[in-house]
Formats: sequence, C-alpha cells, structure tokens
Amino acid sequence: MTEVIEDVNELSLDAVALMDLEGTLTYGKRKVPKEAEPIHMRKLLEGQTLEGENEIGYWSGIHLLSGEPPESYFSRVRDWKENEINKEEFEAKNLSLWNNMIENSSFKTAEEFIEWYNTKFLDLRDKAEKLVETCQNKGFETGIVSHTSTSLSKHAAEKLGLGYVFPTWTLKLDKNTFSSPEKTRYADEKSHILNDLKQAGAKQIVFFGNGENDVNIAQQADKSYMIKNREEVDYANTDAFTGNFEQVLEKFESDEVFG
Repeated sequence: MTEVIEDVNELSLDAVALMDLEGTLTYGKRKVPKEAEPIHMRKLLEGQTLEGENEIGYWSGIHLLSGEPPESYFSRVRDWKENEINKEEFEAKNLSLWNNMIENSSFKTAEEFIEWYNTKFLDLRDKAEKLVETCQNKGFETGIVSHTSTSLSKHAAEKLGLGYVFPTWTLKLDKNTFSSPEKTRYADEKSHILNDLKQAGAKQIVFFGNGENDVNIAQQADKSYMIKNREEVDYANTDAFTGNFEQVLEKFESDEVFG
C-alpha cells in the first residue's frame, strides 16, 4: 500500500532513499512534431515513437490532448512565472481546456480520464524495479518525489512496490470535473524535503535524479546518483555519481551504502 506522506515524521528516518520519476525511473524524452495535435499525443500514449522538436511531459501532454500545442502551453507557463499573467488567469485557462476536453470525450468523469492517462503515460524503465529492490535490500525506506502529479507518482510507486510518495502537485476534482490543483512547498523546491528530513533526524539520505530541478537535492543528500540524460544539466559540477541508468544501478549495487 503506497502512502502519500504529508509529514516526514511518518517515516522511520533511519535510512531514506528518494527517487525522482520522469527521466529517472522512466525513460522520458518523448517528442512530438512542431505543429502537434491531440492525435500525436494519443499515438505516443499507444507506444509509438514520433520524430519532432517538442519534448512532452506529463502536464504538457494533458494540454496537448486538450488541444493546446506545446508552444502555447510553455509560453503561458513562462508568462505566469514572469508575472505577465497571474495564477488565477493561468489556472482558469487550464481548467477550461481540461473540462472542455472531458465534456467532448468518451470519458464520463475527470477521474476516469486521469486513471487512463496515468496508465498510458507511465513508461517505467525495464530495470526500475531492480533499482527499487536494491534500495530496499540495502535497508532504505524508499519513495518518490517528483514535480509531476502526485497521482502519477503514486501510480508508479504502486507498480514498483514503493511505500510512499511526497505530494507536489495534486489534481483535485469537483463533481466529476477538474478544479485547481493543490501544490505543496515541495512543488517549488524538492530540496525542502531534505531540510525537513534532516531536521527530523534522518540518519542517511540517498537520492536518485536526472534533471535541473534535482541538482539542489542531489547536492544536499548524503549520497546521490544522477542519470545523465539532460543537456541543460552541468553534471560535472554536481556532487553525485553520474552516468546512464545501467551505470548508476551498477554503481549503487557495488557501493558500500547501506541503511
């Protein structure tokens, strides 16, 4: 049974292993053509590989299914972060797109759509379960912390036999339609989890990540491993072992790191 952990004190705190999801436990880096349409996202979700310029993640994938191309979505995200539009404007547009999609689809409820989407979107690595098992066999209480939705993290954790996830962005439903997602402070900066764990007395923390938003948490963990698959990340200046997934798995298996 996978738990959504609201308080780090719900863990034993002897030895904790935290794992990012997208690009770390999953393959990531799925792309669609520049002039992408909803049909392209559906093809990706059915397992097809497409050639294109635009990388698609969890949230941009929902928006593409809703009819908003990646360029438009990412432009709105930038406007929001740069205070060109406020949070209310940003979320109102999101909800309008999402609920209009549900209304014009075969899905009866938003919940039904999210269950379908999470199942289709999740592309776990073949050896992701092996990494989880290795962490657990070494005595680490192992879970997921990701900037993707809490529901996808929980779905992945259940598939991998993980005990917990930390919430970041949580989709909320109101009478079978979408309402504004709730976010925790971990959604803005995952390294806050490290601070909370250390203040609570965690004795050893191991972290596995890959992206730019994983660098801070990797720098602060007792031992870190980074999957080298993002061009924008300066892995050489990250205080972590870096390599492809297989190299990270092999290194962790051989390291004298135990909980």
